[in-house]
Amino acid sequence: MTSKVAMSVREFALPVPRSGSIEAHSGYGPLPNQGAELHRLLQDARTARDASYTPEHPLSHAFTAGGIDFKVSGRVDGYFAGLMPVFEEIKSAFDADELIDKLKARPDHPYRLQLATYAYFHYKATGVAPLCRLTVVSARTKAEASIDSDLDVAAYERWLTARLAELVAEEAVLDARRKRRRRLAKRLKFPFAAPRPGQEELMRLVADAPPERRFLLIEAPTGMGKTLGIMLPSLAEALKKGAPLLYLTPKNSQHAVAEQAARQLGEPRALTLTAKSRICMKGEPVCNPKHCEFAKDYYDKVARHGLTEKLAKQKAVGQRTLERYARQYEVCPAELALDAAPAFDLVIGDYNYVIQPHGLTARVASRLRGKGAKPGLVVDEAHNLYARANDNLSATLSARGLERLAEGAAAAPGVAEAAAATAALIAGLGPKTAP
Repeated sequence: MTSKVAMSVREFALPVPRSGSIEAHSGYGPLPNQGAELHRLLQDARTARDASYTPEHPLSHAFTAGGIDFKVSGRVDGYFAGLMPVFEEIKSAFDADELIDKLKARPDHPYRLQLATYAYFHYKATGVAPLCRLTVVSARTKAEASIDSDLDVAAYERWLTARLAELVAEEAVLDARRKRRRRLAKRLKFPFAAPRPGQEELMRLVADAPPERRFLLIEAPTGMGKTLGIMLPSLAEALKKGAPLLYLTPKNSQHAVAEQAARQLGEPRALTLTAKSRICMKGEPVCNPKHCEFAKDYYDKVARHGLTEKLAKQKAVGQRTLERYARQYEVCPAELALDAAPAFDLVIGDYNYVIQPHGLTARVASRLRGKGAKPGLVVDEAHNLYARANDNLSATLSARGLERLAEGAAAAPGVAEAAAATAALIAGLGPKTAP
């Protein structure tokens, strides 16, 4: 029986083997948020002046390999219909020239592979190979520059053969992981001879919650063992679905209680995430290959040394292990932890990992490729969640912060305008004098 796997074009169109560095336009993961408005402006302008143009043109295709149907779908940013159709992907960048140079130098950049994938879908449906156009727009000046290329069907199909073989192997790993988790769910048991007062009722409350109840809010007193009492049935439920459990706390210092509960349960593989600011090997997170050797060629190093696979074989992984890998292989420990997270049964981390847009929940769920349930989620001390989310997602400006920004920018080339605007803003934030 043929199994079916649904994927987005962004998940599908990746270089084989992985290559590239950690940066805003690595092509891995979600796009920077600031480009959405520029995308819409360009698409609206094209729609207004060209009747043949369609924005967000949907495309899909199914590939069969290793007894698996991979249904790949997405929306190309722009489609110009005609005898020679044009497929356009739009990217925005602060330094548009730099991005253009990178795209020209790397035919296997994920952005280029995404565009070629859309063009290949059209070719398979119509027999016509469209023109591929990558348009890069400057976030500073709104100027546009484009790279036009023909779809090289033979080159694309060489990549496609390698990528499908890779996906078939990944599906075998995912299937084995789901089966192991289901077996583990049946073996999980309370690790002590007798529960504390109220602890058994707490575990039964979580375990017996009806499936249609997506959220369960529990208030319990200190000292009754609620961490273990909630973790055990929540983890068992997630593992039964072949998925991991995410256990979130308001502070890094509270991870130890969850880690102890994981050790008491014995068998689950647990990963503890440490805030990037605390685990950064440079002392200050500047995720740019020009400034950080741990970001440079990160994806090459992880693929070449099989680092996520090595981590996945370990029972418990925390800050020390991640830092050791970072030093040995010169890779970013924070990013490595996130890449390895889907392989662990239990992931312990701070609220920020799910509050932030494109956070850990979506990242882990995407690796399940729709065949497993979404990860389970436990939020410890949830009364703190509102204030944390409000602070995290609210923009703030302070005069002192702007002054530090202006000091750092003063010597940099090409920022005189920004420095002047910052100075004017600082002046505007200053104390007002009576007229």
